[in-house]
Amino acid sequence: MLKALSVSGLVVIADQITKNIVKNSMNLGESFDILGSFLKFTFVENKGLAFSIKVSNLGFFTFLSLIASLIVLYYLYTYRDEGYQVTFPLAMIFGGAIGNLIDRVLFSKVVDFINVGIGAYRWPVFNIADTAVSIGLIFFLWLSWFGMKEENIEQEAKDV
Repeated sequence: MLKALSVSGLVVIADQITKNIVKNSMNLGESFDILGSFLKFTFVENKGLAFSIKVSNLGFFTFLSLIASLIVLYYLYTYRDEGYQVTFPLAMIFGGAIGNLIDRVLFSKVVDFINVGIGAYRWPVFNIADTAVSIGLIFFLWLSWFGMKEENIEQEAKDV
């Protein structure tokens, strides 16, 4: 579990450092190219969900985010002996959730700055925490799906 929490801690640290760099070196709305127009840093503040999804009650959403973070922490503890393939994605999700929760609690908004797209077709601006949650979810779902398929194959082999 300590390794998993170390991953979560690294996500939170990277997220908070990058957000502070953006806040201290850019003006709100400022944007500059990193990899041409494909990858830009654009300083925006988000009062909604990840990827700028709007919410009507920020206080209630912040409370739900805290509950969700505690549930992920519970699963990290529960599955601590299951191996890194289970705990790593949960640790990524937990770290990302805490990174954004810190911003919501302290500032009532989240700093986003990673701006990806081609021409006028752009993904909503996001941050390191959003990235960690997304990667963690994709990794966890991928392993869950293929893990379940392997169990089904093993069960079918036993049934034959």
